[in-house]
Amino acid sequence: MHEFRFIKDLKKAIINHLRPGLPAARSVRDFEREIGESHGNLQRFLDGKRGISVQTINRICEILNLELRPPQES
Repeated sequence: MHEFRFIKDLKKAIINHLRPGLPAARSVRDFEREIGESHGNLQRFLDGKRGISVQTINRICEILNLELRPPQES
């Protein structure tokens, strides 16, 4: 299955956000609760085993202060 670049970037941002030792790091369970996903769904998304809704993507972007925009041209 093809994975869009913005999904890869979103996964990378989530993983970086959940990294232990960072000042804003939180547990996976806390983050799942905050974005409204049941336990394990976020990990299955990160593993490529399931998708997530546009509403969940929106909540993640709001929490992580992300925005979707065209790439910068060089």
